[in-house]
Amino acid sequence: MSLVSDHFDKYVQKKHDTTLTAYKNELKVSYLINNGTWKPAKVKKIGVRALQDGLILVLKNTDNKIIWEPSQTLLHRATNTKNIDSMNKKKELSRLIPKKSP
Repeated sequence: MSLVSDHFDKYVQKKHDTTLTAYKNELKVSYLINNGTWKPAKVKKIGVRALQDGLILVLKNTDNKIIWEPSQTLLHRATNTKNIDSMNKKKELSRLIPKKSP
């Protein structure tokens, strides 16, 4: 069981690292395409997608000043969406699993 668990942990970590790298690369390309400036709408679009993937993106400059972070409203929406999705999945599963007769 430990071998399976270890393998799964490595898979999850690799998937997480790949996702983070993809977001970093997308931000880097956006910055370079826009001649070294951040386009707020593009950064927000990337940040919202990150929230949907369960990540909180905070973009800072070299002086550690925040350029973009999700608003409380965006965080709230992302949390609610995840909760609603989870509830819907549970309902779908309960419909698929036949109820036992008493």
